[in-house]
Amino acid sequence: MANTAVPMSRQNTPVTQPPPSKRRVTERVQAAMMLAPTITIVLIFIYGFLFWTIFLSFSGWNDVNFEVPFVGLRNYLRLFDNARFMIDITNQLWFSAFFLAQCLGFGFLLAVLLDRPIWGEDVFKTIYIFPFAVSSIVTGVIWRWLMYPDTGINLLFDMAGIGFLKSKWYAEPSIGIIAVSIPAAWQMTGYTMALFLATLRGISSDLREAAAMDGATGWQYYRYVAFPACIPTTYSATVILGMLSLRTYDLPAAMTGGAGPNYRTDLASNFMFETAFQQYRYSLGAAIASLVIVISIILLIPYIREAESQ
Repeated sequence: MANTAVPMSRQNTPVTQPPPSKRRVTERVQAAMMLAPTITIVLIFIYGFLFWTIFLSFSGWNDVNFEVPFVGLRNYLRLFDNARFMIDITNQLWFSAFFLAQCLGFGFLLAVLLDRPIWGEDVFKTIYIFPFAVSSIVTGVIWRWLMYPDTGINLLFDMAGIGFLKSKWYAEPSIGIIAVSIPAAWQMTGYTMALFLATLRGISSDLREAAAMDGATGWQYYRYVAFPACIPTTYSATVILGMLSLRTYDLPAAMTGGAGPNYRTDLASNFMFETAFQQYRYSLGAAIASLVIVISIILLIPYIREAESQ
């Protein structure tokens, strides 16, 4: 039988390990090398282009020729003196308000209906979340047909004998942008429902049992237990949906072609696209984009402060 004993010299040889400080430096270098490509891409293609857009908003590049003379606040003063931009701001406020109200209201209602395990729960979840998987262009095309005066929803109203509810929808001067918010909310309500449902399902069974022992059943449970638990989720959903409403472009473009008659469905994103890439007024378009960025930051600041305080 072969002798497999380890020589005494090898048995007594200690295994040397690098000092802890050197190991920490090595790990940090490895981590930095792993993150470097991602950080570089983010710095260039997100923050680099963001600051480039803000820089252009203070320049006079409003021609096909590349010239960026500094003009200060002139582009911003032109915007606030532009009748179309002021209409866009009004439209944006109405669109965001109705979009948020529909998503939060119907999203929470669907979450409450699915809070208790029911037969076919997975089927209902799939049905509710499916619109979120549909692109905004497809959503806009579908709802453009549904909101035609003589087809879609109006035809159903006639068949049901409630023709008095018929409307021109997005072609109606008084509710044009509100009608556009309906398909936008249809697309995002399932996503909002998923957020609320995760919160409701996260409420501990002990808390549910304690509420039941105190006599809080049905509406009282949701009024005193579920509603307060969903407040942080509501705030997060408001920030996410609010920022989404600010950058909505493709859905109104697919439904109404963009601005619509008399700019009744026009939004700042559509005005920015036409100004920068069709009229070649790049600095003015950058000023519109910069204002949207500022509004987005204003929405984020309270959310970040609340998250840090927790």
